[in-house]
Amino acid sequence: VDLQNIEAGDMIIMMDAGLGSDRDHVLIVDQIDYENNILKKLHYTHSLNWTSDGKYNHGVKQGIIEITDINKSLREQKWIEQNKSDDENETFGRARRAKFLSIMRLNCLNK
Repeated sequence: VDLQNIEAGDMIIMMDAGLGSDRDHVLIVDQIDYENNILKKLHYTHSLNWTSDGKYNHGVKQGIIEITDINKSLREQKWIEQNKSDDENETFGRARRAKFLSIMRLNCLNK
């Protein structure tokens, strides 16, 4: 699925995205924001234990990907989660390291 065609329910798939390129991860897109019919933000939900979470401070999290340029890849957008972006955002770090990063849609959701 192209970024321009993303819909709520789509998944952002990361393959080989761990610190040792040994982890896969899935984000579920749950909301999309447009301004004047232009994609501005993707809201996602997932569960990932950040190194800063400690033993008990982890579980389901939500984040936002601000679309700064629709013609650029997901890696080149602004990812915000837990008030952190860029190198402080561990989810974005995994996306940057992923050998495969793509937006996918379940066939049962195709119109």
